[in-house]
Amino acid sequence: MSRNQLDRRLDDVDKTMKSLRKSMLGMQIRTAGFKKDHDRMAKSVGKVTALLADAGPLMKTAKKTSKTPK
Repeated sequence: MSRNQLDRRLDDVDKTMKSLRKSMLGMQIRTAGFKKDHDRMAKSVGKVTALLADAGPLMKTAKKTSKTPK
């Protein structure tokens, strides 16, 4: 995966999370523990997004140095 592809995927995740937040406006999200599950998922997505963003420069370097058979 190239840096541009990674950036596009991270942008897609960001747009999706914003869409989820917008769609939840006015919902009774505290029922059945949904808010707790949502908050835990949002934190996990944030961690993965940050790790992928930090790994982007390493992926570019690894691609140049790796010798994979064609």
